[in-house]
Amino acid sequence: MRSMAPLFRFKNNEDASKTGTSQFNERQKLILLGIAALILVIIAGISILLTSGGTPLERCNGILLSKQRSSCLSALAESTSNLSVCSYLNGSASYEYQCISSIALSALNVSYCSSISYNKSYYSECVSSISNRTGNISYCGLISEPYKSQCEYSIAERGNFSDSSLCSTISNSTLQANCEYRSNYRTAFLQKNQSYCAALPDYQNYSLLSYMLNLGSPSHNITSYISFLNTSPQQYCRYSIAIESYNRSLCSSVGGYLSLVCSYSLGEIAINSTTNITLNDTGAICNSAGSEKSLCTYALYSYLALKNNNATTCGAIESPLLQYSCYAALAKRYNFPSYCGLISNKSISNICYSNLASNST
Repeated sequence: MRSMAPLFRFKNNEDASKTGTSQFNERQKLILLGIAALILVIIAGISILLTSGGTPLERCNGILLSKQRSSCLSALAESTSNLSVCSYLNGSASYEYQCISSIALSALNVSYCSSISYNKSYYSECVSSISNRTGNISYCGLISEPYKSQCEYSIAERGNFSDSSLCSTISNSTLQANCEYRSNYRTAFLQKNQSYCAALPDYQNYSLLSYMLNLGSPSHNITSYISFLNTSPQQYCRYSIAIESYNRSLCSSVGGYLSLVCSYSLGEIAINSTTNITLNDTGAICNSAGSEKSLCTYALYSYLALKNNNATTCGAIESPLLQYSCYAALAKRYNFPSYCGLISNKSISNICYSNLASNST
């Protein structure tokens, strides 16, 4: 029993040591937290002293924390339209440029941009923003290329290319052509006049087609439609006008399989007892169409839907836009407004109803 005593005492000492260490660590934590709190109080006190008096600029500069100081200076510069305040912003020169641009845009005063004229990109951005906001294309003349042409193009785009005269002022030939293409298509589409289509390129131009599709049908999947459309802006221009004006005689000028799509969309089909095409025949008939297979398939589906007065066949068409076109053709051919209700796009469905009403009148 005597030999057990030292072991017992050693264990008590070890426990006591652990308890003392734990208490010491807790005291350290409390001391550190106290010091940190004291430092924060001192900083807050200094900030209050520095910002409690003097001018607004002095008070902003007295803020010790960089982020809050910059926010204060930016707000002061913009609220007072005082460009000189921007120079007090710390960091890269871009902070000062952005501050000046913000004041210039808020005041719509292009002369303010001259304060950063030694930096071409920021100066051009400042002038272009005001030009675009005000619609004043003359401001674009204050900056050099390539920014000048981009500024002028933005003005034309701001008006959705409704003013063709703006395109002629663009110096960059590519931007000028893009502007004129969009302006010509807009005029052709609104006036239902195919003569303007001849001014459009007769080769694929996805950027231009995207604009054309957006203008004519704003709510459908543009990417998936263009991927198989495989047509030129000139062809699509003629096609869209034929569809919009419900003029089947214009379909022949479209060219390619798009002419078939145009004809079938408008219900121009030759129905006779000897024609016996079924859905099962579409694969064999359209295999030779190559890249136009999807359009060929659509044409046959539309043919069968119109021949058999079967809206279910229209529903089997994958492209939403062409599916809507099929429903609209059925509604027109059979004068049955309920087919317009199958079009899930509300705006296109309303156009379908409207066209039926105008045709009846």
